[in-house]
Amino acid sequence: MYQGQGFVTEFVTAITIFAFDYLHAMRVQILTQVENEKSASVAKRCGFDCEATLKNHRLDCLSGKPADSYVFSKIETLGLLDLKIKVAWIEK
Repeated sequence: MYQGQGFVTEFVTAITIFAFDYLHAMRVQILTQVENEKSASVAKRCGFDCEATLKNHRLDCLSGKPADSYVFSKIETLGLLDLKIKVAWIEK
């Protein structure tokens, strides 16, 4: 129903801006299971870099078997998409 409308991409962009601008984060990181292509696509669309693949990093929630994870990171807001929504903490 809501898939493909960009809600998750918009949220990741907003929370990343918030982390850097208001929490003064030095790094924002996203971990996704390798098989979760949609989550990896969101990270890439938001300008995050894939830094590593962690082998047997977590247990798959369905099978309970070890699964690999991608580590995506961003160290600045450069390359982030423009927000489509107005966010109260951005409006000054």
